[in-house]
Amino acid sequence: MNERFVGRWILVSEAEVRTAEFTADGAMTYIITFEGRELELPLRYRVEGESIVTVAEGTEEEVRAGFVFEDRDTLVLDYSGEKFTFRRAPD
Repeated sequence: MNERFVGRWILVSEAEVRTAEFTADGAMTYIITFEGRELELPLRYRVEGESIVTVAEGTEEEVRAGFVFEDRDTLVLDYSGEKFTFRRAPD
């Protein structure tokens, strides 16, 4: 695993809040908060070169995204040309 991912990251858009929490053992929880409702997605992740690969619990389908750390606290994920900027959440 890439230790730089470990921790909680937050993306805030106009319509929703997304939180991604990565653990050192390859688990990831992705939470989307929209109009007062929360959707929690348990995932597994791994890093392959400059891509992060996620697999939703109960499936085998892999989703790949490019990534770059702009700095220690800024993570940009690129899903097929659509970029999402996450900021590391305070401890």
